[in-house]
Amino acid sequence: MAITLDTVTTGKNTDGTPLTISTTVNAGSNRLLVVAVGQRSISQTVSGITFNSVALTKAIDVDSTAFDQASIWYLIAPDVTTANTVITFNAGTPVFFGAAVISLAGVAQSAPVDDTDSVGVGSDATPTEFAALTTVTDGCVVIDAVSINIGSLTMSAETNRVERANFAGSDGRAVGVSTIINKTTAGGVLMEWSYGSSASVAHVGAAFQPAVASNRFFILTHPA
Repeated sequence: MAITLDTVTTGKNTDGTPLTISTTVNAGSNRLLVVAVGQRSISQTVSGITFNSVALTKAIDVDSTAFDQASIWYLIAPDVTTANTVITFNAGTPVFFGAAVISLAGVAQSAPVDDTDSVGVGSDATPTEFAALTTVTDGCVVIDAVSINIGSLTMSAETNRVERANFAGSDGRAVGVSTIINKTTAGGVLMEWSYGSSASVAHVGAAFQPAVASNRFFILTHPA
């Protein structure tokens, strides 16, 4: 069963208050909701994410050790509805952060995460960085989130890769999110971004497996 994109919604915030993003999940089989978050903060981290008041599970997160963080969260079988996705932070100083909420269909409903990778560096002199995943299953969807403290983000081309969010702050901070729907053949994939100067970088990537199509067998019997 091929993974299909349902909806994408995005939002950003410049303080430490919860971010609420109105999200629509349409009817479809084997649904999955993914939230990809990038942030610049001194002491705040994402303490939880909910959709329609149901908590998401964290797939992966990373800290650059220099105040940039990124994380990916997911919810199996989200309700078919329009409701709020709420991203909550712990107590701390104001932050700049952005997120993309991605609704999918055709995703495995048990242990959907196929692979994850992360990169966190406090000061990267090379103006490119990437999470490098190796998917195991054909047809995965790959999603990434990146946060940097200075410069602007440019997404590098990759087959079927689409930029879903690219937020820039007034002081040079930036957050990006992209997807690959679908990575037809399992194997390595680089979710690379360039940013033009030395920067603190937090970058995460996660791949999710497609649902296995059910096989139905019919046994025909004939009377003796």
